[in-house]
Parts: sequence; structure tokens; C-alpha cells
Amino acid sequence: MPTATNLMATKLKTKYRASFFVLALVVSSPAAHAGLITCWYNEYQKFTGADSAAPGATAGGPVRVSESGDYTWAYTIEAPDGTSCPSDMPKPKPKN
Repeated sequence: MPTATNLMATKLKTKYRASFFVLALVVSSPAAHAGLITCWYNEYQKFTGADSAAPGATAGGPVRVSESGDYTWAYTIEAPDGTSCPSDMPKPKPKN
């Protein structure tokens, strides 16, 4: 007959195995790896969202995409996700 000590040890082993499995999934998930992300800004240079950069895109910017709206400026960076995007993006100086 199992003792209370043996039952507790079995529960702990199961808990640690489950924790290790979850940790392994997080570490190996694609979200943990940096890739190119396009950060989007409105005409007031405020962050409005992010998505995966277009195929063939290179890091840089900001680039004006439209005259107004939530997707006026695009800034492409290498980051794991949109949380790395700056909250405010200054407009580039006009070319003379």
C-alpha cells in the first residue's frame, strides 16, 4: 500500500514533468525568435499596431504609406513581436 510520502513524491514528479514540458514549448516556440516586424503609426506618430513584415522587406524606416489613418507610417524592425515597437515614432525630416 502506498504511503503518504510516496504519493506526495509521485505528485511532485508529475508536476515537475508538466512544468518542464510547458517550459520546453515556450522556449522552442517561434514567437521567442526575432524576425522582421512592421510597426504601424498614425499621422500623429502614435503606435497603432504591428504585423509580420512583407516578404523581402528590410529593417528601416519610417516610410510614409498614406496621408492619414492608422497606417500612415511603417517602421520595420527585427523583434520577436509587436511589443518591441516604440510607442511614438517621429516623422522623418522632409528631403530638401
